[in-house]
This record gives sequence, C-alpha cells and structure tokens, in this order.
Amino acid sequence: MILLIRSRFGIIVWLLICSYVTIAQPQYLGYEIFSETNGLPNNEVRCIHKDTKGYIWFGTIYGLAKYDGNKFTVFKHQSDANSISGDVVKALFEDSYGNILVGANGLSILHRETGTWQNYLHDPRDPSSISSPNITSITQENDSIYWIIASNGLNRFNLNTGKFQLLNLQLTSRVTESKIHNIIPGESLTFSVLHTLYHYSIKSNRASIVFADEGYRELEHFAGNVVGIKNFADNSHHLVSFDKDLNEEIILKRYVGSRGKLFHDGNRLYFVHKNQITAFDSRLNPIETLIFKTKSDDITTEYLSVIKEENGTFWLGTTSGAIKVLPKSSFQILDSKSGLPNEYIRALTIDSNNNLWIGVRQGPAYKISNIDDFLANRLKQIDPINFPSPGGEVFATNHILELANGNLIFVTNQAVYHYHTKERRFTDRYYIPNNRQYFSAIEIPGGILVGSLEKPTLFKLNIKNDRFERDMNFRITNKPDIVYSMFVDRTGEIWVGGEGLFRLNPRENFANTILEAAIPPISEDNYSNNSFWSITDIDDHRLVAATTTNGYYVYNKKTKEYTHYGKANGLTTDFLCTALTDSRGNVWLSTKESLAQVDTLDYSIRNFSIKQGQYNSDFTFKCGVRTQENYLLFGSKQGIMFFHPDSVTSSITEAPLYVNELRVFDNVVGREISNGDTILLKHNENFFSLEFSMLDFRNPQDIEYEYQLVNYDRSPRRVAYNHNAVSYTNVPPGHYVFSLTSQIPSEVNSKQTIEIALVVQPAYYQTLWFRVGVALILMMGTLWIIYAAFRRNVLYGRLQKMELDLLRSQINPHFIFNTLTSIQHTIMSSSKEEAVDTLSRFSRLMRMFLDYSRLDYIPLDKAIQFYSTYVTVHSVNLDEVIDFKISVDGSIDQQKVKISPMLIQPFLENAIVHGLSPKSKDMKLTLEIAMENHWLSCIVADNGIGRKKAMEIKAKKAKAHSSVGIEISSKSILLQLQKGRFIEESFTIVDNYDKQGSPTGTTVHLKIPYRI
Repeated sequence: MILLIRSRFGIIVWLLICSYVTIAQPQYLGYEIFSETNGLPNNEVRCIHKDTKGYIWFGTIYGLAKYDGNKFTVFKHQSDANSISGDVVKALFEDSYGNILVGANGLSILHRETGTWQNYLHDPRDPSSISSPNITSITQENDSIYWIIASNGLNRFNLNTGKFQLLNLQLTSRVTESKIHNIIPGESLTFSVLHTLYHYSIKSNRASIVFADEGYRELEHFAGNVVGIKNFADNSHHLVSFDKDLNEEIILKRYVGSRGKLFHDGNRLYFVHKNQITAFDSRLNPIETLIFKTKSDDITTEYLSVIKEENGTFWLGTTSGAIKVLPKSSFQILDSKSGLPNEYIRALTIDSNNNLWIGVRQGPAYKISNIDDFLANRLKQIDPINFPSPGGEVFATNHILELANGNLIFVTNQAVYHYHTKERRFTDRYYIPNNRQYFSAIEIPGGILVGSLEKPTLFKLNIKNDRFERDMNFRITNKPDIVYSMFVDRTGEIWVGGEGLFRLNPRENFANTILEAAIPPISEDNYSNNSFWSITDIDDHRLVAATTTNGYYVYNKKTKEYTHYGKANGLTTDFLCTALTDSRGNVWLSTKESLAQVDTLDYSIRNFSIKQGQYNSDFTFKCGVRTQENYLLFGSKQGIMFFHPDSVTSSITEAPLYVNELRVFDNVVGREISNGDTILLKHNENFFSLEFSMLDFRNPQDIEYEYQLVNYDRSPRRVAYNHNAVSYTNVPPGHYVFSLTSQIPSEVNSKQTIEIALVVQPAYYQTLWFRVGVALILMMGTLWIIYAAFRRNVLYGRLQKMELDLLRSQINPHFIFNTLTSIQHTIMSSSKEEAVDTLSRFSRLMRMFLDYSRLDYIPLDKAIQFYSTYVTVHSVNLDEVIDFKISVDGSIDQQKVKISPMLIQPFLENAIVHGLSPKSKDMKLTLEIAMENHWLSCIVADNGIGRKKAMEIKAKKAKAHSSVGIEISSKSILLQLQKGRFIEESFTIVDNYDKQGSPTGTTVHLKIPYRI
C-alpha cells in the first residue's frame, strides 16, 4: 500500500491557480427523462450499456430493458427456464460473441442469435459455481475467460467449462460496488472496490493495492491519476485527484456533494454532478461544462451509471429514471443565461470595429464590444444603450444602421434616432405624425433612406451636424405600398423589398426616383404573395430575396431573370425570416422551422433542426449578421443563435437500422434483423408484422421511415416516429424483399437502407406438382368433385345447425326445471289467484319458448317481450318484485333487427338466482341493447350481492346450483361467431364495488351477432 501524503501547500497553490483559470462558457443541453411511465421496468437504473449493434440496455432493480429508440423491451425473471436469473441487475457486459452478460441473481447470458438465456447460479455445495449471486462488474479476457467481481471477491469464469474460481485476494471490505478500469489479456487487471484501487497480476495471481483511502468514493483511474469524490473533515465533498508521483491531492471541483459520477472515454474525464457534466482533459484541466437542467429543475438525484455515445449523447442512470442528455450542438444561443438582458431580438448590426449592436422588442438597445472575443470566452459585459425616452426604452428597434462616419441610426416603430458613437449619446430623433411603423434604413449619397409599413412608405432624411432634416426634393414616381426591407448590394445598387422586389433607380440626385419591378408581388407559379423581408447578395450578379410566404428567389442582375425555390426543392417550410451569406458564398436562411444552408453552386439545400435545450426556431425577420471571424448570428424571440459555418458539418454518426421484431400472429419469430438477412415463413405464417427503428437516440421523433414489400406493395410507403411498425395479412406464397429506408431530414448523409428477404413457402397443395396433379384429376372427374364439394357444403351446414340445435336442447330442460321450481314455490306459499296468474304467465312464456326455440333468429322486439316475461315469472318466489328495465338504442329498428333466441336468458337467470335472490329487497335488473360495429352490445347489470358473496353462499349449500346456462350460451355464441369466420371474446363479467370496496352488483357485457 502506498503511503498517502497530503500536501496542504499543493492544495493552496492549485486553488490560487484555479481562481484565474477561465472555463469555457457552459452550454445548455436538451435532455429527456425516461421512467416507468415510458416503459422502464423500474426507475432505479443501476447500469447502462450500449451494445455493438447500437441498442441501449438498462439494468434496474426490477428488470432488464433494451431500448430501440421507440420502446423498451423488458426482460424479467420467469418461472420457466428461459429467462433472466433475477430482476435486480447491477452489471452489464457484451462479450466478443455479441452476447449480453447480466449480473442479476448470479450470472445470466443472453444469446442474441437464439434469444435464449443461460444462467449460472450460486450453489453453496458446489465450489465451482459463482461465489455469490450478487455481481457488480464483468469483463472478458479472451474467447473463453471472463472476470467477474461478486460481493465476496474476484471470480475467474471459464465459458467453455462453465466453471468459476474464486481468487483468494483478501479484499479490504465487502464488495457493494466495484468498477473494472482496465484489463491487459494475460497480464493484469485493474479494478476498484469502494475506496480501494487494486492491481491484479494474472500471471502471478497476486493483487496489490494501488490506492486506498476510506474518505474516497467513486474512484476513477485516468491518465495515471486516481480521481474520486472525497469527504473532508468538515463533511464537505470535493472532486479530488491524487498524484502518486507527487504524493499530493489536488482539488478539481469544490463542494460537489456525494452523489456524483465519474467516467472517462479515454480522452476526457467526465464528472456528472447535479445538473451538469464537467469535462477534464488528460492534464485534469476543466475544459467544458455542459448543463442539462435549469436551476429550477435542479434535483439531488444520485447518479448510478453513465455512458456516452459516439455522437455525444450522454445516458445517465439515476435513482429516479434514466436521463438522456443530447449532444452539444454547433448551434449555440445567447440568452438570459448568458447575460443577455432581453431575449426578444429584433435587430442586429456589426459595425466596422466588430462590435455587435442589438435591438430588442421592448427596452434599450445593447452593445457587445468585439463580438468574436465575447463569443469565445464571454468575459466582456453587455452594455445597455438607453434611448432619450422615459426609462431609456423604446418599443421595437427594427433596424440598426452604421453610417460611413461610424455613427448609428436606430430605426424603431415610432421614430428614427441618430446616435453619436464617440460621444455615446443620441443627438436627434425624427418621426412623421401618423406614421408609427418605421422598419428599415440604408445610407445613400447625402443621407439615409427610411422604409416604413405606413405612408409615406419611403422617404429620405439628410443629416447635418448630427441632426435630421427631411429631404422634400426626394420624389418617387411609383411609390411602393409597403416597405419591409432595403439592401445595398456589393456593386452599390439599391434594392427594396415589399410586396415584390424592386430596384431603386435614382435620377437627378434622387429628385425623380423610380422603382423598377424585378420580381412581381404575386408568384406566377402558385399565385402566392411575394412578401420580401430579407435581401442579400451572392456575388456581383446574383441576389437572394427571401419571402415569408413563398420560399426564396435567386435574381440574376445580368439577365434580369429569377428562379424560385421552396419546399419542393428541399426547404422544410416556405416561411423564411432572414437570408445571410457566409464567407464561402453560401446562403443561410432562418425559417420558422429550422435553419437551411443553400449551396450557391447547385442550389442544393441542407436543413438543420435547431434544438438547443428548450430553444426552438422562432426566428425574427431580417435579423442576421456575420462577424469578422465569420460567425453567423441570427436573432430570435429567445435570444441570439450563433454558429460558425465551418463547424456545421453533418453530426451524424452512422446509426444502424434494424427490424427489431418480426411477429407472426403476435409471436416473435425474429429479432434484430439486419441488412441481407433471409426469413423463411411457412404458408400459414403469412400474417406477420415488422417493427423497426434506426438506432439514433438523439431525437428519434425526427426520423422518417419509408418501406416497401417488393412484389407485394405497389409503391413505397412512409411512416413517422411512433408508427414504425407495419403489418401484412394473407400474403401469398412467394419471394419478397422488405426494403426499409430511414432518414433524418435535417441531416445530410443520414439515409440508411436495408433489404431483408422474406420467403413465404407454399403449402404442398400450393406447389406446382400438386397443381398439375390436381389438374389431371379434375380432367378425369370434374363432375364428381363438384358434386362432392356441393354435398360437403350441405352436410357442413347441417352439422352446424345440428350443433346449434343440440345446444338449444340443453337449454330446454335447464330452463324449464328452474322455472317450474319457481312456480312450485309460488303455489305453496301464495294465494290461489296469484298461483293461477303465475301459471298463466308461465303458459305464455312456454308458448313463446316453443315457438322461438325452433327458429334461428327472431325479431328483437319479440326477444325483449320474452325476456321481460321470463323475469316476471322467474321472480315470483322472491319477497319483492324485481325492478327490471330494458332500454334499446333508438337507432335500432326492433322489428327489423333479429337475434338468435335464448342467448341472453341464462345471464338474466344468473343475475336473479345468484345476485338478487339472496338480497331479497331493492332488487334492480337492467338490460341495455345498443349497436356496436357489427354486433349488438348487450349489458346485463344487477345490484345484487356480487359474485364473491354468491360463491360463498353456493359453497355452503348441499346441492349447489350449477350455472350451466351461461356455459351453454357462451358455446352457442362462439359457434355462431365461428360460422361467421370472426371469433372474438363473446362476453365479459365485471364485479362492481363502491368507494368503500363493498360489492354493488355485477355487470355482464355480451357481444352477439344479428341479422337484418
């Protein structure tokens, strides 16, 4: 054991250094929480693993789950042999065969190819079994040897023999948590148990302690250093690194609490603490902080496991679910978290000194000096520019223009302001009465040109001694109805955007100015309005003009021709906000749904979905600038989105595409099917469904799928997220190819395609030789076959009728016996008149029964009359009359709609005998009949004692009443359903309870066929 020497001087020096080190500004990332409500078997996620195929596995304290981006497939311990050994999962590992090794109640191995489990359990009588059922870490040395840390030590497992060997290492404590840091096959194994780091020599079978300190937890071995969370004497927790060469501790992060998690990916060390992830380089310098929750969301979750995907997505296992943290984006945001006082941005301008000037919807303007330096380290402050108005605010700064002399023009809704940049003050304000919609401005010889949404829509202001003076000689012979934007291109030509695009052609020093129409106000292709809110140029000859209703246009100044581009060309929407050209000459368009990059060589379009935490693409009009370092900034209602075009490469890490499950009649017959696989199906397995997903978990809702069963589907079909499953029914025998394509529209090169061969094998009677044989037989005995088929159909029909008649004949004695028993009770206990009346009703009832029992179907009104009479007769032996009500949906024609007789009677009898009879008073019975799809929905409800109490009473009787009527009726209904080739659950019985849990009766719901 190494003696630990803690250097207070080293700690002090390090803290002094850290006080001057600037960590890059935190990035706020989007996140999503998965819990039991999403399909996890339990919220406490002890371990996470991403396998080589791309699936994410979660080990919880109540089951194992595999995530495919759409749903969780859960594995739990079952009584049968083919299941995981236990539900408390603490360790996950994928071996070189692609099998999943799980530390549950012992070691469980899921063989991926067969979908079967192989379990190795602890047997105290067998020394070659796993030493303990509690496994915390697993790794593999070679094809046959595995190393497993259990609660009582390190086990060597030979897969070929199935034998375990517990090594005598004399660990310093019982293993409740462990971590395997490194393995060199045939050489050594480095692992930690709680606060102790061990080095085990495989050759010499000896273990030595590299580091031990009871104050530490969550040890990580990174770049030759031991890093962990240490509890100091004052009970504070700090992230600490121990340098064994210097024999001293260095505090990397102070006051972190005790619930963080450490891990590394070989290049960086990551520390997850509360709502943030801090990254350290190999020298343990903090280089990046990623925040994935706001302060209001901050929780004291304990982090149990962490992994990082290749695309930068983090998965965090916690005590309250799994958290998916989206990867950092090339697109970043300046908002209130970054110190921006107002997030609703209306205007952006970068002056000749690379200072950013910001106009907002309500409030002062703002200035950020040297914006590129600010974006790099965020050390500079954001200075307010107060207007000469109450509170220093104005409503809606729509445009900011830098003049040639370095001063600024602020165009607001209600006035135009002149700002002297050196003196840092406003010198003048100009407005025209009844005009409160100034929107844009450009500098022209002798002054500035102001555009407005109200009349006058275009006027000129001269500036003398920093004061405004309107140029009354400025005349436009064809004034525009409205002006949204103005632009001076690189050749000095002036362009005006309104309802149409115009070139401003000045004559005689702007005394007689005219507007020349370049693009008409109405699109000739689709008759949409052309409202031009943003204009930029590509080169000396080409302009890009963006509209809010109709995409964008490219205008060629030489040929005076234009080309329209919109959704049909790849844009996600025709609602554009701002057009901006980058240093490479490509055009960037902010829209109401995304950002789009236009390659000005071939006009191809790349769309980028902007998802930065809660940030969306709610951009504002004509609000974009480019810095000296070629950063692009776009204003929105949530701040300023900025990025460098060179860093916006396709962030796609090629995600595999799989058919996760192939089901035949809801039975899984294939899993994780990939490109080139072949599936053989029998002739009676031609009802199947396929569930698929592209294993990109960042934003699976953005993935679009297109599929086609070639030789069956006429054309490809599209589905979107949450609908990535298709079903096929009655597919004829043959060879098919299931072609599946997935794509994320906002990402280039994200398209994936797989093809799976599906062979539906014919039955013997569908083969060619059988058909030839049948054809020969048909030629020899066609008449005989026709006759035999006809006779068979007749006999089959008679057989079915005989089965129905047999069932009804079973109902007859059952029904008559119960009814006569009731009448006998009445004669013995009631008056002569009441007995005669009862016999009269019984006579009518028997007449109806004899008439109806011979018929397959009777009108509904006659059936209702029969049931009403039956309830009256059957209830004569009760102390009180049953309150029996029948309600029929008014949309049902009771004389035209026919049902099979005697189907509902056994359920009425059961309600009276078992539910209402023991109650003896306040007896209510209802029968509701309504139309439901192709069935009659019949609901029999009573307020009796309930089935549980009735069964107790029945058990006490010497001769229990057997409700065979319901069984017979159920069989009768099922037989009719079979005749119709449509079998469903024929009836359901539900017990009713009140709020105190007392029974309040029974409800029976039947679905019976009918005829018209």
